[in-house]
Amino acid sequence: MKLYADYNFYTTEYKGKDTAEEFQRQIVKASATVRRTTFGRAANCTEMEEVQLPACAVVDVLIS
Repeated sequence: MKLYADYNFYTTEYKGKDTAEEFQRQIVKASATVRRTTFGRAANCTEMEEVQLPACAVVDVLIS
């Protein structure tokens, strides 16, 4: 499965505060959630930031 964000994007662009370990544990679930929510259309998105930001937000929800 395609992961929609990486830790570098999470910390630099999204300004996430969690550890790399926590991020790595949750990004798979977060990417799956974004994919389901968009009915698979996220995989074809040309503006990746539009997919990366919600994936990071879901990571934060899953961690908290």
